[in-house]
Amino acid sequence: MAIPILNHLDLRSVSELQNAILHKTTSGNATDVEGKIIYDTGTNSPKVYDGSNWIDLGGDIRQVKVTDDGGVAYDVTSGNFDLVISGDTGITTSFVRAGDPLALTTPYTLKIDLDDTSTDMTATNSGVYGSATAIPIITVDRQGRLTNATTANVATALTVDGDTGAQDVDLLTDDLQIIGTSNEIETAVTKPDVSGNPGTDVKVQIGLPNNVTIGNNLTVTTNLSVDGTSNLDDTDIDGTLVVDGSNISLDSTSTLNIDNSDTTNGITIGTATADVPISIGHTTSQVTVNDNLTVTGNLIVTGTTITQNETIRVVENNTIQFEGSDPSTSYEVKLTSADATDSDKTITLPNKTGTVALTSDITDRHFSTLIGNTTATAINLKKAGVTVSGADKNHTLGNDSSKFMVQLIEVSTGLTAMADIARGADGLVTITFASAPAANAIRVLINKIG
Repeated sequence: MAIPILNHLDLRSVSELQNAILHKTTSGNATDVEGKIIYDTGTNSPKVYDGSNWIDLGGDIRQVKVTDDGGVAYDVTSGNFDLVISGDTGITTSFVRAGDPLALTTPYTLKIDLDDTSTDMTATNSGVYGSATAIPIITVDRQGRLTNATTANVATALTVDGDTGAQDVDLLTDDLQIIGTSNEIETAVTKPDVSGNPGTDVKVQIGLPNNVTIGNNLTVTTNLSVDGTSNLDDTDIDGTLVVDGSNISLDSTSTLNIDNSDTTNGITIGTATADVPISIGHTTSQVTVNDNLTVTGNLIVTGTTITQNETIRVVENNTIQFEGSDPSTSYEVKLTSADATDSDKTITLPNKTGTVALTSDITDRHFSTLIGNTTATAINLKKAGVTVSGADKNHTLGNDSSKFMVQLIEVSTGLTAMADIARGADGLVTITFASAPAANAIRVLINKIG
């Protein structure tokens, strides 16, 4: 069933009615209302009722207008229409009629072809262009035709400079070798694809061998990372870290950082031997845990446990007490739950910022009533306490009608109806119909948002 619209639609001369289909019926079955438009399926044409007759809106073409890219228009409103299609320089147009040319049903085909470029390309230009040492240079005119072709030589020598000496490499005949130093640098050249098979990318890898020999001094100016066993007895690294074989000591201005990029195993402290006491911090130190803290055993706190400055406390087995922003008051807010009897229950708070509403808050934001008295075309809904008369009624949603979401339902059909709804000051809502609805024919539903 269609949606009943009980008042006029005003598109304000700026909105379009797009992709609309006229009512498909016949003029004999349609109601005769002046200005009504239908699509008559009996005559396959649109029609409009002028108050006494259905007028056929179909007809012959009365105007043909053709406009070129420059904005010049060829406008024909009477007489014969003659459209000539001609090609520009290098373009030929022609009409081809396949089949019996005398038959009226034989169609014409318009062919548009580019002229051959032999007149633009001389015989001396024909051939193959490009080689291992030359690249082709092609000239194309504005119509996309090839007008000239030649080649340009490319360099085939590469000069390689080292810390000492320089050498030219012929790219067509020579190999460029990258060689490391024994026990210090090793190189490898591969040409694999993602599956390890020979591919198109040549890769040069330069790295250290498994065992590196340093013949002279090694100076580390930043961090030194050792993945295996490190024997650094009586070794001073950059003057800050001292390892004497059993202890690690730092001077008073340095920081000891223990880090690990292994997110699976992580960092282990004191797990090799049971019952080893581990102390963190001085008796007056502040220890900060920046991420989650998991305690698999008992958590024993000998001092005071502070949670948000003691504004939230668990005062009973199933009750949390909120102190509030003013702890001097003698009132608190307690959050509790009923006993779960048959199964565990989960209550999830939404991922939003706002105030949690009680069930009474939700019902106070809804209003419903029936309107219509067969005579009134404009019906007012006013806030509670304001005197009403006739078809008008009171609602219970307060002063700000701009927050009201209003919906109309036709009681007899259950369909959503549409009429003019105006929201005024002091909670006023005015509903206007094109014709007065019957008694209690329309149900009004209002939700207060915000």
